[in-house]
Amino acid sequence: MKVTGIIAEYNPFHNGHLYQIQQIREKQQADYIVVVMSGDFVQRGTPALCNKYARARMALSCGADLVLELPTLWATASAEYFAAAGIALLDQLGVTDSVCFGAECDDLKLLTGIADVLAMEPTDYQRILSDELKKGVSFPSARKHALLSYLSRSAFPDKNSSAHPFEQLLDTPNNILAIEYLKALCLRNSSITAAPLLRQGSGYHDTDLNEMASASAIRSALKEGKEHLLTDAMPDASYTILMEYARSKPFLDADSLSSYLNYKLLMQREDGYEAFADCGRDLSNRIWKYLPQYHTFSGFCDLLKNKTLTHTRISRVLLHILLDIRKEDYTDGLLADYTPYARILGFRKDSAALLSACKKQSSVPLITKMADANKLLETQSAHPDIAKKMLALDVRGAGIYESLAAAQNKTAGCNEYTQGILRI
Repeated sequence: MKVTGIIAEYNPFHNGHLYQIQQIREKQQADYIVVVMSGDFVQRGTPALCNKYARARMALSCGADLVLELPTLWATASAEYFAAAGIALLDQLGVTDSVCFGAECDDLKLLTGIADVLAMEPTDYQRILSDELKKGVSFPSARKHALLSYLSRSAFPDKNSSAHPFEQLLDTPNNILAIEYLKALCLRNSSITAAPLLRQGSGYHDTDLNEMASASAIRSALKEGKEHLLTDAMPDASYTILMEYARSKPFLDADSLSSYLNYKLLMQREDGYEAFADCGRDLSNRIWKYLPQYHTFSGFCDLLKNKTLTHTRISRVLLHILLDIRKEDYTDGLLADYTPYARILGFRKDSAALLSACKKQSSVPLITKMADANKLLETQSAHPDIAKKMLALDVRGAGIYESLAAAQNKTAGCNEYTQGILRI
């Protein structure tokens, strides 16, 4: 049995995602494909377009065999934690042979070389990074400069040359994630092999609609009421599921959280915000200072942004405050090796052999029925208290997501304890 893993958001599932699955089947000859997918909130700190069950159904209908939920704690974290948690879950399953990820660069040797620097953090790299941070620039910018400086010195004899292949490589989100996946594999000393796939079509932030349009372009089209233009940008099954969803539920975005977030910020103002994950003193003070000017979630992100605080980081922090994700949750999660359980969202009925193998070889309990989850974690998890707390965050996040959708559409949302596993 040959099993390939994918770590994804599918927000929503488009032709580029279908291409990846097809390439895994054709080139890697995979028997099964396991997807570790973000739940109802995604890595840039916003709600997913549609809920995790609709997106899992898209994946299963388009060729994935098994979809697991990446815990909310890590699905809403930085690229480093997002990647490390996804790799950890695939590793803990005990059946994954390889992990496939899309990137603008598919040079595995080059990507691995960069990942090794981040994993090992040589003294010279640490010194350059420290110097950059002292200048007051954001961490992503400081790390990029430190990498460019270190790699140019170590990999290129002509130190006077400013032109090298790393500059453009480190500018794209998919390459950054690819490097983080490789770093995670290195740090875990995992037996899983890496299989980078050259990204096809539009860039990550490209808003042009075409057959290989990005998820950003698709979300923009939906926001503008141009869903009829998406038939060529999405697989038929995925498009059908998306339109069926739209008939009963609204699509959510960052500003869907505006009222809820404002309430949470006001209630927390007296204590400050520094206890929440990824929130430093400077950002906590800025939130406190500018809260009287709060209008919308996205507008507040713009108001808080400065040269050291990126829009994405601010968005993640605000979501952490809303979901009550604290720094101590990260500490606990790391102690439990990121993912102390594997929650199944759905599977294909013809993948029984894969499920059987996971049950036999997984080092973490598989959650198939939420009503029995706490009892299962109590008896089978190496870190039951942390696992139950992490799962409670998943349930709370899903409840918030569904309540937002229900409030807009005046209909009941999905219940985590009655929804059940998808079977395609």
